[in-house]
Amino acid sequence: MPKKSSPNIKAFEETFKELQAANQSAQSLLNNIKSSTRRALTKVREKQAAVDAKSFEAIEEIDLAVLRLIYKAGLGKPKSQK
Repeated sequence: MPKKSSPNIKAFEETFKELQAANQSAQSLLNNIKSSTRRALTKVREKQAAVDAKSFEAIEEIDLAVLRLIYKAGLGKPKSQK
């Protein structure tokens, strides 16, 4: 004669199955979040590199402008020519 499962065991088995499904859903969501985060970080790094390049170009332009001003003001000439 087959042994009948008690109501507590059946409830436990159902709850366990629900927890497994919830865990699987949570893992899937976590993997999606990780993937989205990686993509977002890649975009941020690309944009940061572009900003850094523009900043470098701007600094070079400022340096050249300052050098031009120094030269125009006569401060860049050797002492013997003053």
